[in-house]
Amino acid sequence: MSPIQCPPLPLDTARAAESVFGRDHPYLKLGESLEILWKDLELSALDSADAFLADSFYPYSLATILQYWEDLTDRQMSQATRTRPELKYALHLPLNFPGIEPLTLCAFRQRILASQVGTEALQGMIGRLSEFANRERSSTDVNQIIPAICLPSRAEIILECMGIALEAVATRDPNWLKAKAPAHWYQRYYQKRDQQKIPHDPREIKNLAEAVGNDGRYLLEAIENSNGTILAQLPEILMLRREWQRQFEWRGDSLKLRNLCSLLCGDSFQDIHDTSNRREGGGNLSR
Repeated sequence: MSPIQCPPLPLDTARAAESVFGRDHPYLKLGESLEILWKDLELSALDSADAFLADSFYPYSLATILQYWEDLTDRQMSQATRTRPELKYALHLPLNFPGIEPLTLCAFRQRILASQVGTEALQGMIGRLSEFANRERSSTDVNQIIPAICLPSRAEIILECMGIALEAVATRDPNWLKAKAPAHWYQRYYQKRDQQKIPHDPREIKNLAEAVGNDGRYLLEAIENSNGTILAQLPEILMLRREWQRQFEWRGDSLKLRNLCSLLCGDSFQDIHDTSNRREGGGNLSR
């Protein structure tokens, strides 16, 4: 038996999910078989090598795989583990589970990438679940799955940082922003941050991230060239500059997304959290 235990299926979760989905839903079948699947894993090396990964392997290894299967960002996965009973059933989470924090999802991936033992343990879980769910068309290589999860989460962070910066400038000096904002900004940033749509195709995600990156560069340069010392010192603009240094390489007249994985996301989530706590939320950009 694995030293890292998977808890039994909570009764409240079982009743709620079965009443809505019946028992033929793929995630309910997974949840019913999870303890058997778990016992087949060899996790003793992980238990002795990395205390953080051992403590978090359940449920974050499972959540990572389901997040990949569903093409969810970290924030979307956090919401799903808070609101979807069939997902809680698959993960053996209680019905009142408040949701996995995006920051912890990122931290788990970061430690997996840095640990050979952790990589091997997650690889074993991926193979076992993919075999059970008959997922031949999905990648089963942990070194492909983690970047595939990380890329849309990075794009989401980039969009959120730009939206927060535009909110701050619009509040502080709306006339300046109206004079400087390109027409396409009203189309790209008018939605609230939780309504922004991230594409599924990796090329489209990268193109979106780099387009927003160049918008952010334009905003930062416009503030600098306007001698806007007040705007330049806004916490949201300072955050935007830090985030752009993390996420992008500056190449001549444009920005390119760095070829990095989840090592960036943890600091980014914390920076957004700290900055957002200083102001109330709202829309991104309005006419």
